[in-house]
Parts: sequence; structure tokens; C-alpha cells
Amino acid sequence: MRFADQGRVCVELTDHELRWLWYTQKGKDKWSFLPTQFEITPLPRGLIKQGKILHPDTFLAILQGYLEQRKADFKFYRSPKICIGLPLQNQFIREYHLPWVKKGNRAGLLHYLAEEEIPIPQEELVYDYSLEEQKESSQGLKVILSGIRDSVLSPVILCFRKAGFEINRVCFSQLAWGKALGFGSDGNTLFLREDEGQIQYIFYKGRIPEIVRSLPFALQSFGEKEWNHEIYRMLLYLSSLHDQVELNRILWGQNREAEKTGKRIGEYLKGVGGKVPALQGVDEAFYAFWGAKSFDAFHSYDPEKYLTVLGLALEEEKWALNNFHRTENLRKKEQQIKWIAAGVMLLVSISGSGMLVSTRQTLDSLQVEAQRLSEINTSQTWENEKQTAQKQTWDKIAGNPTAVGQGIKELTANAPKGIHLERIEIKGRTLSIQGLATESLEVQRMFQQLQALGWGKVQLAKYQTAGDSIREGMLIQFVLKAEGYD
Repeated sequence: MRFADQGRVCVELTDHELRWLWYTQKGKDKWSFLPTQFEITPLPRGLIKQGKILHPDTFLAILQGYLEQRKADFKFYRSPKICIGLPLQNQFIREYHLPWVKKGNRAGLLHYLAEEEIPIPQEELVYDYSLEEQKESSQGLKVILSGIRDSVLSPVILCFRKAGFEINRVCFSQLAWGKALGFGSDGNTLFLREDEGQIQYIFYKGRIPEIVRSLPFALQSFGEKEWNHEIYRMLLYLSSLHDQVELNRILWGQNREAEKTGKRIGEYLKGVGGKVPALQGVDEAFYAFWGAKSFDAFHSYDPEKYLTVLGLALEEEKWALNNFHRTENLRKKEQQIKWIAAGVMLLVSISGSGMLVSTRQTLDSLQVEAQRLSEINTSQTWENEKQTAQKQTWDKIAGNPTAVGQGIKELTANAPKGIHLERIEIKGRTLSIQGLATESLEVQRMFQQLQALGWGKVQLAKYQTAGDSIREGMLIQFVLKAEGYD
């Protein structure tokens, strides 16, 4: 076999093993690919935990040894392109339906949504999204938002790059399962499997795995009454996130306890609602979807073992969602431009037309921070860049101590009459304005006013009615963000 032209491979990281699929692409049809070899590399216990690499040097040595052996077997001469699947545990993915907004305002709005919705600290958050315009009776945006911790993502990317792979995608394994099993955009599926002595259940809304939870094996000693209470609590939890959840399908992996749990849930739903969802094992569902297709590369493995790598291979060319490798690169570039420019928070509280800005205090704070950073001695490139950006910010403001205050005075003096400014915040070179508007046109005028005053990259970060329902005369809450006032 020669992989000199393609060198394509997908891998799933689990706590116990690496699952690899080597394949070639046949033409432009994403379904026309030829699996060449599927194999599993066992990992030492404790090397990876829930997708986080605890011992990077050991992991890197395993990858380098594996790739050297594959070069001898497949005789490829370029770095193989790899798609990586990571577990969804302790990460985030969910679908949202938002009002339609202009393309130029969407990036800021989605950045705000990610900060508000994803339960990961901002300094650790790496997020990605796919966005689809809906043009039914009412225009809107369907957004699939996903997030992962930088401390999980960065070691994975670093180790594979150092080992000699060219990274194409990094995404969630459970997202690829839906692709391999043919999940559509409609319907709710509950997937049950065994994981480290527990029954793990993954709830899919359409093709999106939104919830991952575990049931302890101790439940196998429950009586029927206790089981019904446990199932009721689980279904109630699902309904708290999605109104009127109706399970259409229950799948289970290669494990007797997972199968028993799935059938118990089906029996409970029949007793309560009189309707039973489709009940299937993963292997049955897989072969039902793929029909007579067979892959010699998978030979005697259970389908549950290769769902991730197969799903990654199927969606590699088209589906951009969840590509954390791409998002990580973009995030680092943005940080070099604006986020590493360390600034001190300037909080301006506005009451009517009155305003108090302590420019002298701001300058003193920046001077102290600049002095502190100048004393830091580190060889890391990002830290040096941070110090440089900090000093530049300090020098610029110190040379013109009224620039910030004058800019804010101009802004508030020229605010549209239908706008009430509640809060202005400046962090580094980023301006954030929170306010209320009597109508949407006033928000647009405020947007244009910022641009006229010289602020760049103006974005609408929040836009919603100030109440539970929409009615005539209701105020509009908004947040505008801008950068680079000189």
C-alpha cells in the first residue's frame, strides 16, 4: 500500500487506547472512501483521563513510535493528515435558535453567547460554531455552539504536531457517532454504553450530543420501584433543558447492563405514555444503516469501537463544525492583536448625563502594571509579547492622558435621544457599552456614532427585549463592543 498522495488517518483518544483508521479518498464524493486499516494501540493506565493528556512526554513517544512503524508499512513520504476525536465529557455542545442579524454583527453576538452559555472559564475557553440561516415563515439563525478547555486541547495538538502529523480537524467523538449511525436533524436519541464501571448515557437532539451523564452500576440491585424513580429523574432532567422531550430511539453498546438499562427505560415509557421508542443495539443500528456495505479494515471489531473514526472520515471534507484546531489557531492570532494587550479596567458609571472618569487613577494603575511586567523574566514568547503590548498601551495613554476621557465625553454627548447608557467599560483597547433603547433604529444610530468617532471593529454583542415577551413599547437591551480608539 502506498499513501504518498493521501496519507489520511483518523484517530479517537480514549482513556485506555487509541483507535486508528487509515483510508484513501476515491474521487470528490465524501461517501466514496476506502478504509485500508483499522487498529488499536493500548495506552498505559493513567496516561489520559477524560481526554486530557496527563503525561505529554510519554504520549508523544507513543505517537512517534507508531508513526515510524506506519511509515515503514505504508511508505508515505509526507506528513499524514489526521482528524482527532476527543471525548465530550466535561466539554460543551448545544443548538440554539437566534433572531436574524446582519453578517457583520454575528461574530460579536456569538462571542457573547459563548461567554454566557459555555460553563468554562473565559481564560480556558476555546469555542467553535456552525451557523445556518433559516428562511421559513420567520427568518432566524440556527447555531450549533461547542466549547472545550484549552488545557485539554493544547497538549493534544502539540503532541501530534511534534510527532509528525498534519492536523486537519479536532472535534468530539460523540458528534462523529451520529454521523456513522445516520442520525438525522430531527428526533431524539438516547445512547447507553458502559464506561469505567458506570452506565453512561448520551442524549442526542437530532445529531447533536447535548448531554452526557452516568448511572452507577449500584443501580443494578434496585427493585422495579427504585428503577422507575431513577428513570423518572433522568427524564425530568432532560425535560428541564428541552420542553416536551419525546425519545424516538434508544441505542446501547456492547454491554449487557447497558442493554438492560435501555429496555427498562423503554418499558417505563410504555407504562407512562403508552409509547415505546425504537430499541436497538449499536451493531444492529449500524448494519441497518450501512446495509450490505462492509469494510475489511474493521474485520472482527464491534461497531462501537470504530464509530468515531468512521464518522470523522465521512464528514472530514464538508462539515466544518467543531474544528477546534482551526479555532485554536484563530484564537491565538486574535490574542496577539488585542487580548494580550494588557489593560486595566476603567469602569464608568453613568447616571443621566453625569459622568465621573478618573483618568489620573487609570494612568497610575497602568504605570504600576507596566512596572510589574517589566520585572518579569521569562523566556516564553507569549509572555514577551504580552509585556511589549502592555508597555505600548501605557506609553500611548501616558503621552495623551485625556484621550480616553475625551473620547467618552464625545460619545455620551452625541448619544441618540432614545438611548439610555447604563454602563461603559474599557479594558485595554476594547470598549463595551451597555444600554437601553426605545427602538431598534436608535441602536443602529449608536452603532454608526461609534464608527464616526473613530472606534474600529464595532460589533453588536447583545440584543434582546428587556422582559419575558415582546410587546409594543418594550425597551431593548443591547451591548456594543468596539476596539482601537486613538
